[in-house]
Amino acid sequence: MSYFSLENVPHTIEEKMAQLRETWDIYMYSFPEHERRAIEAYETMCRVEPSFTPYTIRDASGAAMGLVWYWVMDGFAYLEHFAVAKTHRNAGVGAQILAEFLKSYPNVVLEVEEPVDDITRRRVAFYCRNGMTFNDFSYTNPGYWKTPMYHTLCLVSSQPMDSARCQKFVEDFIYPKPLSYVG
Repeated sequence: MSYFSLENVPHTIEEKMAQLRETWDIYMYSFPEHERRAIEAYETMCRVEPSFTPYTIRDASGAAMGLVWYWVMDGFAYLEHFAVAKTHRNAGVGAQILAEFLKSYPNVVLEVEEPVDDITRRRVAFYCRNGMTFNDFSYTNPGYWKTPMYHTLCLVSSQPMDSARCQKFVEDFIYPKPLSYVG
């Protein structure tokens, strides 16, 4: 079964909003508060950011089983949020979704929490096991709320990035685009 296809990407504002709302519960339990936004910020992004796409991953019955929320800009895809529903985890589904996404977008960058404990190390290992590179670069992210919730993030990418390129990515894309939408 295929999970990610460019043919199924939502194009209209209404389609984007529907997919956002359909996967909201998965988003809420998959990410800590400092990595989340208010739904109103995402609704604004759906209305004004053509490069942002909330994509619903569906199971064989058509039910939502995951999410891939991403931006496409300047020759790369920034995978902002990627999650699989609890009921579908540890079955290879995440690896298949990521492989399909990388096939559609070969130049991908995403953020991960600094690997300091078992869960964060496992998350980094998942991406590395699936062909991505953990870059030797970290930075302090203020989070997506009006009152900052600072946390350290690292970049993982489908192509290795040196520190200068990572810094440029954060300064030229992360800060002016995704971090400009706070709730």
